[in-house]
Amino acid sequence: MSAERPGADGTPADGGAAPAVLGYSSAHAAEWLAQAGAHLQRGELDQAEIVLAEAAALRPDDPDAHRLKAVLVHLRGDPQRAARMLGEASARWPDHAAILNNLGGALRDAGDFDGAIAALRKSCEIEPRAPASWYNLGVALAGRGRIEEAEAAFARALERRPEYHAAQLADADMLVRLGRTERAAERYRALLQRVPQTIPAWVGLAGGAGAALSDAELATLRAVAAVPALDANARAAASFALGYAHEKRGEWDAAFDAFTAA
Repeated sequence: MSAERPGADGTPADGGAAPAVLGYSSAHAAEWLAQAGAHLQRGELDQAEIVLAEAAALRPDDPDAHRLKAVLVHLRGDPQRAARMLGEASARWPDHAAILNNLGGALRDAGDFDGAIAALRKSCEIEPRAPASWYNLGVALAGRGRIEEAEAAFARALERRPEYHAAQLADADMLVRLGRTERAAERYRALLQRVPQTIPAWVGLAGGAGAALSDAELATLRAVAAVPALDANARAAASFALGYAHEKRGEWDAAFDAFTAA
């Protein structure tokens, strides 16, 4: 999605830097912080850095300015430094749920799963309606092998946002690991009805959950596997899913061909 064209309020054009001139107010900083967050979500890191610099100049003590600077550092591949920055921000603003959520993500990626779990639990306590915090808590718990707790966290995320793609997939994966394969299959199928291109869900459905695919599901999987734009890893995973599906149906030659293609 492209940014809106500038308006009379001085919103920067196309997400670029706003002119460093007198007359810009704290309200403009809020708009630029929102734009910076959107750039970060889209992976537009250079644009985010430009907008953040302008916003921080107007609001040097804004917690979200500090938070997004650290998120930028994290996305550029330095979770340790990001965790230090977010830890400092959390000390200044201890009840800021978004800072704690990002701190948990940085600590997790830095290998500190226990620290991540603590930060994310606090984030969820402060703002229990935020699905991203519950999802990130589930990821951290799964990284510690605490599968039952992880599944519960993913389920909490889905209570708040039922269409949360990543949480649906993660929750189904945890249900497989817990042996609740029928419930896992329901989760996978709900996800695939909305986003049939989700190859890990096909692998989970046919392989992990061991579900028998219907003729319509098998046809959809074949179509997904045949998409020319798939990279090598995605194509191999789709072939494995086809192999599991044919194996479950007793179609041994087709299963052999699919596994060989993987």
